[in-house]
Amino acid sequence: MSYLEELLPEFRKRAKIRCEDWEGNLYIYLKDGIIYDEENNPIKLPLNDIYEWFYNSRWELYKDPEPDWQYIIDHKCLCYFWNGDNRNKGVIDYLVTVSNESYKFYENTSGCHWSHCRPVRRDEIIFYEDKADEKNQAL
Repeated sequence: MSYLEELLPEFRKRAKIRCEDWEGNLYIYLKDGIIYDEENNPIKLPLNDIYEWFYNSRWELYKDPEPDWQYIIDHKCLCYFWNGDNRNKGVIDYLVTVSNESYKFYENTSGCHWSHCRPVRRDEIIFYEDKADEKNQAL
């Protein structure tokens, strides 16, 4: 466990942090100078709580739960792949394998290896049905 001041450099880089005694998947993160909770709601702390936050020694980095990679591979779920810290330069493809060797990497259907992978969320893509499919379903 750490004091909040020890985690501030990572917190400023939008790392998610939490207190050890918080329930479930509760965490906070910093974006554009505002602290948000896990549901992306801004948090406004009363002044008497700030002292308690800074001197609490039970802060830790929050780690998102690891997806079930085998389920994602078996069900051919679309994934977003990227390398390094730039999430904006990536590709959407299907996951083929996850390497758990000394350096973890993700392989997509084109055989490329990526340092990061996450399942695509439903609100990030739009599927279009073919008109011929709609006519066949109506029959």
